[in-house]
Amino acid sequence: MGVGYAQGAAESYLIVEPDRNRRRHRQLVRQSRLLLSPRGSWICTGWISVIVIAVTFIAATVYLVRSAIGRWWGYSILLAIVALLFKPLYEVVSGDVSRVLPGLFGSDGPDGKDQIILASIVSTIFLPPIVAAILMTLIKVATPLLSRK
Repeated sequence: MGVGYAQGAAESYLIVEPDRNRRRHRQLVRQSRLLLSPRGSWICTGWISVIVIAVTFIAATVYLVRSAIGRWWGYSILLAIVALLFKPLYEVVSGDVSRVLPGLFGSDGPDGKDQIILASIVSTIFLPPIVAAILMTLIKVATPLLSRK
């Protein structure tokens, strides 16, 4: 029984030579299909991508909010800016993030729709605090520069 790899135009294919034992041959072919298909590979699944997107948004939000706020009343200012930015960002930027995600992201059928919905929810919730924290940081940096006059 020989197993080898051949280079195709865009990807490598696992080649399994036929054997007398048909059951083993079918099992190896099934395994090779799982290795090559975007649905079978755990790296390409949308759930891993949703987790990466959520962790990235949470980390960015925590870092930017902590760097933007200097005193306790900064949180109430940030909350007010978030409340003001939520609707414009929801209408313009957030919402359906399937436009900006790669094509393989939501290609798992009904399960892919759930992944896109969760990524959209994460984007909608965490984008306004990120933008508000960036605005507060810009104001914090620009205030001493403008007061030098």
